[in-house]
Amino acid sequence: MKQKTQLELIREHLEAHKSITSWEAIQTYHITRLAHYILCLRKDGLTIQSEQVKSNGKWWVKYNLC
Repeated sequence: MKQKTQLELIREHLEAHKSITSWEAIQTYHITRLAHYILCLRKDGLTIQSEQVKSNGKWWVKYNLC
């Protein structure tokens, strides 16, 4: 059986859950270059919005599939 690429994993996650953060990508898939894969998916035609989130004085980006 063919192993899925990291790009395929991120695409499937977004389609199933509608959003992802870098921390989710690291914990779930051991992917540390999420922003790169989001850029690739945008170039492939997916509409993905970046949302800045702040909690407990810390900022991060949540990517939402539109």
